Parts: sequence; C-alpha cells; structure tokens
Amino acid sequence: MWKTEAGVIRQMMDADVLATRMQMIMFAVVWYFFFITTYGIFLPSGLFLPGMIIGCAIGDLYNHFAVGVGLIEQD
Repeated sequence: MWKTEAGVIRQMMDADVLATRMQMIMFAVVWYFFFITTYGIFLPSGLFLPGMIIGCAIGDLYNHFAVGVGLIEQD
C-alpha cells in the first residue's frame, strides 16, 4: 500500500504475491475506493494505472479461486 502505483504493478507482475484472499480483497476495495473518489474531479489523476492495479488484484483472486477449485495446478 505504501509504494507508488508503478511499484505496486511491478511487484504484482514480477513476483508471487504472498497475500491471503482477504488481504487481496481489501487491497482491491481500497484501490477501487481511491479510483472512484478521484474519477469525477477536474484533475488529471489518471485512470490507467489504478485500473491496472485493481485488475492485478482481481487476477490474483481469480488465481486463488482457480487453484482452490482445481482448474489449474500451482507450481
């Protein structure tokens, strides 16, 4: 939570994120709150990087789900 947006994306893409499902859900919810709070203001706050961060968090949640159900095997 204390990294820059690019740092968060880099960390989530480069390495395995060691987070539980609940931690990742809270991470996605917090970033979604930041995203919707700054969306309507007249300030160039950016939409692309927060959207990628939320997508990374949802993708990690999907990975947890797919491994738990048995759709994919985790190495």
